[in-house]
Amino acid sequence: RGDRPESCMRLRLPNKVIYILDILKRHGFEAYAVGGCVRDSILARKPDDWDITTSATPQEVKSCFRRTIDTGIEHGTVTVMLEEDGFEVTTYRLDGEYTDGRHPDKVTFTPNLADDLMRRDFTINAMAYNPDVGLVDLYGGMRDLQRKVIRCVGDPDERFEEDALRVMRAVRFAAQLGFTIEPATREAIRRHAPQLKKISAERIRIELMKLLASPHPEKVWELYELGITAVILPEFDRCMETAQNTKHHMYTVGEHTIRAMCEISSDPMLRLTMLLHDIAKPECRKTDADGVDHFKGHAEASAVMADNILRRLKFDNDTRKEVVNLIRWHDLRPKPEDAAVRKAAYAVGPAHFPSYLDIQMADNLAKSEYKRDEKLKQIKDVAAVYARILRHGDCLSLKDLAIGGADLLAMGYNGPVVGKTLHAALMEVLEHPEKNRIDDLLAFAREYAESESGAESGFESGSKSGSESESGLRGETDSADDPGNKKDVAGADASRAASLDKGGDMPSGESSGDKKSTTRAASSDKGGDMSSGESSGDKKSTTRAASSGKGKDTSGATSRRSGNAEASGKSSGRKKAGSRAGSGSAAGKPRKGGK
Repeated sequence: RGDRPESCMRLRLPNKVIYILDILKRHGFEAYAVGGCVRDSILARKPDDWDITTSATPQEVKSCFRRTIDTGIEHGTVTVMLEEDGFEVTTYRLDGEYTDGRHPDKVTFTPNLADDLMRRDFTINAMAYNPDVGLVDLYGGMRDLQRKVIRCVGDPDERFEEDALRVMRAVRFAAQLGFTIEPATREAIRRHAPQLKKISAERIRIELMKLLASPHPEKVWELYELGITAVILPEFDRCMETAQNTKHHMYTVGEHTIRAMCEISSDPMLRLTMLLHDIAKPECRKTDADGVDHFKGHAEASAVMADNILRRLKFDNDTRKEVVNLIRWHDLRPKPEDAAVRKAAYAVGPAHFPSYLDIQMADNLAKSEYKRDEKLKQIKDVAAVYARILRHGDCLSLKDLAIGGADLLAMGYNGPVVGKTLHAALMEVLEHPEKNRIDDLLAFAREYAESESGAESGFESGSKSGSESESGLRGETDSADDPGNKKDVAGADASRAASLDKGGDMPSGESSGDKKSTTRAASSDKGGDMSSGESSGDKKSTTRAASSGKGKDTSGATSRRSGNAEASGKSSGRKKAGSRAGSGSAAGKPRKGGK
């Protein structure tokens, strides 16, 4: 379409947008669709929303429509409501000084469309369209779309001085569209990156999540090269500078992280988890006498550091808790045996176990080829066992236990012994699922509770059956990076149980508000390629690892699911992760995360 005269270009606009343009025209005003909706329409992408610019003042716009909302009237913006849909209509304007590096101190309305387009950030976002005039492209936006280039309108230094967040937006658009950043714009980004300290954490979070959920998460590398992560995520810079001298790795921590993001689906939660899963490795690195690096305890340390980072960036609690939980357990390596997998699913949380398997697969695909096939086979085998466990309906959490607190209260028990007894019963059932019957568990509970009734403390006093059941998880988190890196899962599990005695949070996937589905892993015998795509509506189910031996050859090219969803970082509404067996990565910079 780019070879036709711009005045002849015809874009398909929604009927309601055409209606607004027509009403404003009838009242003697100019009006155009403008910005990202025009860009996306030219690229045959579905716009997320439609913005309209007009020569009418806000009050004149309000007089033309029955229902309007003053969403930003001081800056010339009125939202026109048509049924349940809202459309922002903004008066042509010139922006004044940006003393705070975020918002103009004042705006001046202008009758000229050219003035309005001149204030916009990038040429590809500075095009306007209406059916009568066609495309208005005064700054070479169409040419830059054809060249796949991100370039500022006018002087890039002026554009970034106006709003420092634009330095992140440039990289984000490059990631979403697969474009490169024009050299002058790129150098200006490097000069203005330090000004991101003026930008709110919420705005930075939104841009970061849009980039992570894009078809090209490897553009995080550009955030590092341009000095952006030095401001918004300095912990990542240390990862980029930290070597991993071990046969299990071939990249720095940072490059491994970027490659791991490219190996997982575009689910924003999973991409965010991969970004932070090894974030504390620089702090944990120890080099032995032979020059081999070890990262003992890095999973727990990364969970703690990730929690602090997510709080700093103002993530919602659901997202923060889920990401931290997945990072904490990402190095857990259960044997592909029913009891071991049941215990691992309980530790991670049944609702999050499919995501954990996806993370394990991506993590290993981003390492060296040393024992790669063996590692991937174990993950697939664990996934197959988990799928079988789901089909059998085995108990994996306290809420699935045949007895509950009310039963123990009816038996005359109360206080800490109730939580301890239920936890011991769960450990017994995880080992022997056939015992999840009311009569069996009431008898077990009576014997256990009576033996524990004199204990002064909570779960720390332990029980024979509980301790033995938990011991099955000990030593199963031996990191592939460090054979000596054993995580005491039983101890962590015990601390969770102790929180039950204190009325604390339920373990990971057992929160009463947790509505995540565990069915993603149930597709165990349906391996095969996941198609690569950029649709934000990608709803294919997992688990990649559940292909139980039918995945792609790990020595070949990987089919990579990608999406351009502009995620906000919320855990609600997250898409289910895709599945694939994957392959190795070539040396040098990572392959692109989408086609």
